[in-house]
Amino acid sequence: MVRKETRSDQHIRKMRLWVPESYLENEVKRVNRLTERLRGVGKDQMTVDEIYDKVVRVMKQGLVEEQVQRVKRGQPWFSRELAQCRKEFHRVEREWLKCDNQEQKRQLRQVCRMKRKGYRGQCMRRKRNLMRKGMMIWKGC
Repeated sequence: MVRKETRSDQHIRKMRLWVPESYLENEVKRVNRLTERLRGVGKDQMTVDEIYDKVVRVMKQGLVEEQVQRVKRGQPWFSRELAQCRKEFHRVEREWLKCDNQEQKRQLRQVCRMKRKGYRGQCMRRKRNLMRKGMMIWKGC
């Protein structure tokens, strides 16, 4: 059985560019030539675009690419049980909102209110317990 990754343990891989200390030291003459050429072009947009592409290529060439991995953290108090409870609450809420029969709609509204109250209560309880646990660790108990 393959374990599905949860939100709290998803790894995000990104490529990040960083500027080294000697950034473009060897390319100063090349950049100056491109600058002079740009000044002499005038209003020829094709040439300006070509020079711009070359400048961007030179600038990117001096950057160092590095792969960064970080872990995206979810809410520490949120659990699978709360997710199930929320899913059930939203299912009942959808039924209530889509219902056309007034009598049945009143009953579904009551059920929806109970589910919402239960879900919110569980959320508050989990948050409160997490805070108490954190306070005990912080105090050294």
